Amino acid sequence: MPENLKKRLKNKYFWLAAAGFAYQILNRYGYAPELGTWQAGIDLISYLAIGSGIYSTFEG
Repeated sequence: MPENLKKRLKNKYFWLAAAGFAYQILNRYGYAPELGTWQAGIDLISYLAIGSGIYSTFEG
């Protein structure tokens, strides 16, 4: 992966914007879940990403 793309994927504001954009698109076409359910899903994905990042720092 190019370094610039890696840098963007590590930016938390990129993920915030992408999640907001996805919700707006789903909402526009009537497929979006309730906002609380959406936020819980985003939180779960965030915790999984954080946990995998922490786990990868452990030595085998």
